Order: sequence, then structure tokens, then C-alpha cells
Amino acid sequence: MPVARPESGSARHAVARARQRAESLDRAVELLRSHPMAGGFAFTIGELATGRVVVVESAAGQVAVHRPGPADPFSWHTNHTCHLPTPREPPSGALGPLAESQQRGRFLAGVPLPEAEQDVGWFLEILTGAELPDGPLRTARGADPLMTLCTTVTDLHTRDVTVSSHRGDQTRVGVDALLAGPR
Repeated sequence: MPVARPESGSARHAVARARQRAESLDRAVELLRSHPMAGGFAFTIGELATGRVVVVESAAGQVAVHRPGPADPFSWHTNHTCHLPTPREPPSGALGPLAESQQRGRFLAGVPLPEAEQDVGWFLEILTGAELPDGPLRTARGADPLMTLCTTVTDLHTRDVTVSSHRGDQTRVGVDALLAGPR
């Protein structure tokens, strides 16, 4: 997430590496809170052992933590801040205007909660089924220079990650295989 006026702080790469070595979700959040970054970055972190998820945004020395819950179960990644107390307009030339990102966020916030637990296909349909105003997908049509290259849905309970390319091709990978790395 670009910021117009970076603050003094750690580089996101150094903070991200320390966060990757954290032994728990709570420790990862503590690390991110105690090491604000000069620029901006959003971390979506899931803990396999508990199924808990947290989104931590850090930009220009500010840190915000959002924990999705029953009343607010969805979270999305954008190129702009969603949870910081004083969101800042990014510098000109950033990856799309703040208003557009907020419009995609409002669409997702307005998705009605399903009555029953849904499968990965339900999430992918919401995320990849349509462009604004009927969905959050970016297709680089018209004046929009940006495109959603892939969409991922992570199911911490089944320990699977499903990746859908911008063409609609899908690959499902077990979290254990991702953690093991290439062979």
C-alpha cells in the first residue's frame, strides 16, 4: 500500500520475515504492532491450529488490527487501507484511486451472509464473478489499467488453498504441501 508521506520505521520485508517466524497468531500481531513500517503493507494471517484469522494493516507508522467475526466474517485485500483510524490517500500514480478500492470494499461488505456454510466455489463466484458495480473483479477493460491476476481462497479447516487465475483455471493445493515447499 503506497503512502504519500512515509514515516521512520522498519522495512516491510524485515518485519514480514520476523512475522513468518512467529510461533502463534497472537505473537505475529504483537510483532506487527511493535514494529510499525515506514511504508504500507497489509497482512492477512490465518492460524491453522485454531482457524483464527486477523488482518493487520501498517502504513506510515500506524497499525490497525481487524479480526473478522460472526457479524463481520469477510475480509478482503485491497491496495489501500481499510481499517486504519485515519486512512490516507496514497500518492498519485498508486495502484488505482482510493474511491475505487473503497467501492469494491463496500460491495464485499454488502454481500449477505449465507444461511449455511458455503464451499470454495461460493467464495470464488463472489470474488471473480463480476466487475463493479456487481462484483470486485478487475479486468483491465476500458479505462481501468489494472487486472485481478489471481484470486485465492484459503480454507483453514480443510487445510486447502484454491487459486483461480484470471482465466478461471483453478488449482487446489494443500497447506501442508505449501509449507513443505518445492521438491
